[in-house]
Amino acid sequence: MAEDAALISCMIDLRNMGNHNADTGFKSGYLPELEKMLFEKLPNSGIKARPHIESRLKTLKREWAIVYDMMLNTSGFGWDSTRKMVTAEDDVWEAYVASHKEAAPFRQRSFRHFEELSMINAKDRATGKDAQSVENILQELDIEDLTAAAEEADVNHSNLNESGNANTPTSGDVSRAH
Repeated sequence: MAEDAALISCMIDLRNMGNHNADTGFKSGYLPELEKMLFEKLPNSGIKARPHIESRLKTLKREWAIVYDMMLNTSGFGWDSTRKMVTAEDDVWEAYVASHKEAAPFRQRSFRHFEELSMINAKDRATGKDAQSVENILQELDIEDLTAAAEEADVNHSNLNESGNANTPTSGDVSRAH
């Protein structure tokens, strides 16, 4: 949605201009400022601070919090930065959705602005000594995905060796080849 992209872009601009406090969020009076900024980007949209921007920000923040909590507080979830979607095995999804019904739509639905909203909202959500930047969180998820893939490859390799496949070198065979 073009309006969402413009709104989030304006929010990032406000944050970069210093109209955002990392501990408490945007400073008072930010809604009229967002309205002006959106008018410049989308002059014929008729988007007003109240009710349009205020309502959309609540919805975006609620959706972001669902995805953020799912990925950060539950093992087994990842992020596909190409498709902009949460990823998980079926059993992980089913177990999570059983107690978090609001997360169900995100199994099939992309959340295009997750990274940008994380830059804006993460400090509101994650507090204390363990709070992380979204870049660190996404990097950590990528590392977990790579580690899981490597472990799976090791298991597959071990299974081939144990099956007695003569064409698959064992670790001893590899070291003798050097």
